[in-house]
Amino acid sequence: MFVFMDSATNGCDSIVNVDITFESQVNGFFNTTLCPGESITVENELFDENRLADDILIPDGSVNGCDSIVSVSIEFYEEEIRYINQSICEDESIQVGSDIYDANNIGGITIIPNATRNGCDSIVEVGLIILLSNTEIVDDVFCEETDLVINGTTYNSSNTTGTEVIEGGGINGCDSIVEIDLSYALPSALIETPLICPESESAIVSLNDIQGLDFPIDVNVDGVFYQSYMNQPIEIELSPGNHNIELNSSGCVFSDDVSIEFIDTSGLSLVVNSVGTNAYQLSLVGTNYNNIAWSSNANLSCTDCSTTSVAISQNTSVNVTANYGEDCVFMDRIDLNYTPVVKYYIPNIIDLNNPSNDRFYIGSNFDQASVLQMLIYDRFGNLVHSVEDSPVNDPDLGWNGFKNNEPVEQGVYVYLIKVLNTAGEEEIYTGNLTVIR
Repeated sequence: MFVFMDSATNGCDSIVNVDITFESQVNGFFNTTLCPGESITVENELFDENRLADDILIPDGSVNGCDSIVSVSIEFYEEEIRYINQSICEDESIQVGSDIYDANNIGGITIIPNATRNGCDSIVEVGLIILLSNTEIVDDVFCEETDLVINGTTYNSSNTTGTEVIEGGGINGCDSIVEIDLSYALPSALIETPLICPESESAIVSLNDIQGLDFPIDVNVDGVFYQSYMNQPIEIELSPGNHNIELNSSGCVFSDDVSIEFIDTSGLSLVVNSVGTNAYQLSLVGTNYNNIAWSSNANLSCTDCSTTSVAISQNTSVNVTANYGEDCVFMDRIDLNYTPVVKYYIPNIIDLNNPSNDRFYIGSNFDQASVLQMLIYDRFGNLVHSVEDSPVNDPDLGWNGFKNNEPVEQGVYVYLIKVLNTAGEEEIYTGNLTVIR
């Protein structure tokens, strides 16, 4: 009871009897399950993975006007993740939700809204392996007309190129792509046949730019197997003469005849001219030669000139060499025969009283020489002695100073003598002879 002094309307004290009754506290509960990543707000209070439960005081929230306490508790559904890992061909694709996965987008995460049985989003992780199509190139070269059927299409010289797609033809199940580029050509080859030096016994023939034949190539020479080659160039050693070369590969044949010939040296020659007794001029005549060299046991005027000279005093050989072509050597030799120089010795006095000098005869360094004619005249021009074809170096065949078996008078006489010189030409000697008695 409470007494309120002078609070009544009549000025008297007021007595108030107070009787209080308390209502029971109102408590509420809020329980729910959310999808992963979701949240909920209760009376402006946020609940998510970081706040799963709590009590919330709601002022004046009960029906009797008292505050209300709500116990909030949330749970989350287990996150559902699906994985798609598969292999597809490079021209294929798959669709997951609204996303397209192919060779340009081989992996990622796709979220499909409300796709799970509890109404939550479905998470799909995609990872693709792209299988490449098998590509084959057919670029065969045929040496004769040939039909090649690929995927039902015929290819030949009238239809040489194209692309064929064989569905599922690859070993991985993908399409197989065949690129066709055929060539038709007769087998051919460039044959290089060198000229060889006269002293060579063989030459290397080279075959290049081989067309229409695939390696390995079997080579036959003159119908006999020579060798098998794996690449260019093909080099064959051949002897001088005519040969047949045959290249064989997978039934395709190239055949050609070749001739191994010597370099023509007819344009090179050694020319010898006599320029005097036992004197010679030697020349190498021709073109396209170099590095000339002369050699001899005699003295040469020049050893590296195109022309040289030599004087000999005995039988002599002269050798010459020169380079021509690429690797050829010209060689020649000339034997020069020494011609003895014939000399004649004519006395200018005889003494009929001196047995060692009482004969007029012609001497010579060459025993085979002879006197064609010998005439002796007196001072009056009278012929006192005459002889023809008389040998030299024989006093017994000379003039003894007699005429008609009588000794001539002492005095000066004139002679005329005809002989042959070294060159075989006639020469005449004249002079005076004194006779003493």
